[in-house]
Parts: sequence; C-alpha cells; structure tokens
Amino acid sequence: MVTLLPLAGPGIEEVSFKMQAYRALKGSILAMDVYGQRGEIRIDDREVAQTLGISRTPVREALILLEHEGFVRAVPRRGIVVVRKTRREVVDMVVVWAALESMAARLALARASDEELDALLRRSGDPAPDAYPDIAMELGLGLIALSGCALIGSLTGNMAPHMRSIRRLELLSEEQAAKAAACQRRVLAALPPRDPDAAGTAILDHNLDLAQHIQKSRDFLGHDFLD
Repeated sequence: MVTLLPLAGPGIEEVSFKMQAYRALKGSILAMDVYGQRGEIRIDDREVAQTLGISRTPVREALILLEHEGFVRAVPRRGIVVVRKTRREVVDMVVVWAALESMAARLALARASDEELDALLRRSGDPAPDAYPDIAMELGLGLIALSGCALIGSLTGNMAPHMRSIRRLELLSEEQAAKAAACQRRVLAALPPRDPDAAGTAILDHNLDLAQHIQKSRDFLGHDFLD
C-alpha cells in the first residue's frame, strides 16, 4: 500500500483537489523503493481520499493522469497498482538511462557554472557504502538538471523511481556494488577538470554493464515480476 508523503509547497491551497492528489501520489511513488519488496504495491483510492480530506473523484482523476505517465496501472479485479517493469523492460530502461545520463553529463560539464559543479560535488562526496544508491541518483539527477536540456529531464523523470530502486538492489551483489562505487568516483573526479569524455564514458560503461548483469543474473533482482 502506498503511504502518502506530506503535501507542501507554495500556494498549495490554490491547487485543485485533483492536482493535490496527483502531487501527493506522484511524490510518494517517486520516493518509494519500487523493487524493494515482493508483491504488488496497491493504491486504495478511498484511503487516499480520506488521508487528503477530499472526495474519491479527484483521486481517481489523479490516478488516470499517473496511469498515462506510466506510474500506475489498473489491474482487473485487483485495482490500481504501482507499475514495476519486467526484466526485459528493466534492461531496456537501464540502456536508455545510460545514454541520457551520459549525454547529460557531457552537456553539464560544458554548460554549468563552476559554482554549480562545486555544489554538486559537495552534495555527492564519498558516501557510506549503503548510502551509495541514493547519492548516485542525486548525482545523476543533478547532472541532468545542469545539462540545460529539458527533454532529457522529461524523458528521465518517469524512469527515476525505477532507477533509484535498481541502484539500491545493486548492493545485493558485492561485485556490482564495487563497480557502482568505482563509477561514481570516476564521475566525481571528472567534475573539477570538466572532463566530459571521462564522465560520460564512466556513466555509459557502468550502466551497460549493469544491464548485462540484470539480463544474465537470476538472483540480482530476485523477484517474480522480473521473470
């Protein structure tokens, strides 16, 4: 079941009930570990409506928007569930992410100011091993934001919650976790000298290796929904 995060932000009282529900649900889905648990993650529109203090109609309208964006889907006789990809879809998504994040890194190192890169470097320092996945995602999303390419941001937006969970599952493989940490160090090292080839290649190499690992390993993700 989805646990709603607190809804906050400027002018929230001016947002329609549908958009309040949409923002609350989407924020909660983006923050959750999509692949970190077995079984379906269901959304009860009645419970969401009660939590937000609104009727079920705007919640259902919000769920339609989220279904169009690929975050949820309606399953006959089971209701609304959060979308989780098949193994083949995960592999394809990682490959696409590799291309987009790699290009974003190249653009960011060409376009971002020194102050922006310094701030990103400070936020993405040398994390503890178990903190790597979230820091790695913040580094990638930071590069995407600094790329100045709105389309890359749009294309990666719907993939982000899936990629965040996949990054966390890399910790289940000692070898894969070590490769991931090495990739992050290479990317961070490329920021001060503004070396787009080093950053882009590190991101591309690691993600393509990750895609191969997911494809061949039966126990990497270890969930029946990836069979």
